[in-house]
Amino acid sequence: MNQNGSVYALVVLIVVLMFAGFVYVLKAPELFPQKTTQPALVYSPSPFSTPVISSSPSASVSTQVSSPSPKVSPKTLSSSVQSSKNLQVTLSGRVYRDVNCNEVMEDGEQGLANLDIRIDQQPNYNTVATVKSNANGNFSYTKNLNENDYISLGPDLVAPDGYKIHGNYLYSDLSKNFPNVTINLPLVPIESINQGLCPIPN
Repeated sequence: MNQNGSVYALVVLIVVLMFAGFVYVLKAPELFPQKTTQPALVYSPSPFSTPVISSSPSASVSTQVSSPSPKVSPKTLSSSVQSSKNLQVTLSGRVYRDVNCNEVMEDGEQGLANLDIRIDQQPNYNTVATVKSNANGNFSYTKNLNENDYISLGPDLVAPDGYKIHGNYLYSDLSKNFPNVTINLPLVPIESINQGLCPIPN
C-alpha cells in the first residue's frame, strides 16, 4: 500500500510539472516580452544640426551642431567698407593794383574786378577751373578731396590792358592740414612803371 501510494504521488507530480511547463510555454511571451533594439532618431528643428544614430540598446541620441557661416548684412558691409570722408579745400585771394610795386597788398590799393583767374594744378600746370574776381577783386575756388589726399594749386591770369604782372605767382599744397590757402595777385599799373617805380620793362 505504501509502495502504491508513492508511485501515485510521483505520477501526480510529473503531471503537475508537465502542465506547469506547458502553461509557461504559452504565457512566456506575455509575461516576459523580448526587448527589440531599434535605432534611436531624434529630429532637431535646427537647420544646422545633424542627428547621430546608434544601434546600441543603451544608446543615447546626441546632436552635433555646426555653426553656420557668418552672414554680413548690406548695412554692416557698407559701414565697414565706408569710403574716406570728403574734405573741402579752398584757394582764395585778391587781385589788386600794386601801385608801389612791392608785391604787398596795402591799404588804399584797390581790387580789380571781373578778371578771369585760372586755377592751375601742379605738376603739369593743368587748368582745373576759371573763376572771376568780384567787385573787390576777391576770388575763390573750392574743391572736394578725400580726407587723406592733397592737391597743389595756384592762381594765374593774363594781365589786362594797362597792367603788368610783377613776380611769379605761387603754388600751394592744400590738404586736411592746410584746407584754406590765400594767394594774392598783384598787378602793376603801367603808369607806375612809366614813373620808374618798378623795374619792369614797359
